[in-house]
Amino acid sequence: MDKNFKICVVGDLRVGKSCLVNRFFKKSFSHDYICTRGMVLSSKTVIISGVKTELNIWDVSGEELFQTNNSENYKNAVGVLLVYDITKLKSYENILKWYSDVSIQANPSAVFILVGNKRIEGCEASNSFHSSFIY
Repeated sequence: MDKNFKICVVGDLRVGKSCLVNRFFKKSFSHDYICTRGMVLSSKTVIISGVKTELNIWDVSGEELFQTNNSENYKNAVGVLLVYDITKLKSYENILKWYSDVSIQANPSAVFILVGNKRIEGCEASNSFHSSFIY
């Protein structure tokens, strides 16, 4: 393997972190909720700019019970997806806490990406916070 990148996916409980990861790896989507316990590691080899690269995606539980042990999961991460639910303002407000927790252990030059997730088709309420945030 020419390159190896650790990427953490973090955010509150039930914001859709595992759904995003499963969509990337399995090209599938499930409406069923399964709580992540601790952390789930998935790996995929991709070609980036002609270089064979292994992406190690760490899907980290948002459940408070597991958050005290998460600092080791973040160690040396070069990328972090900070995921919030666009229908839940509190999950967005908690992003700063997630950023603070992860940035202590992540690689100093890690890239952080904010991801708004979970639009419910046909539900006007799901768009209200997101729309006011974007515009």
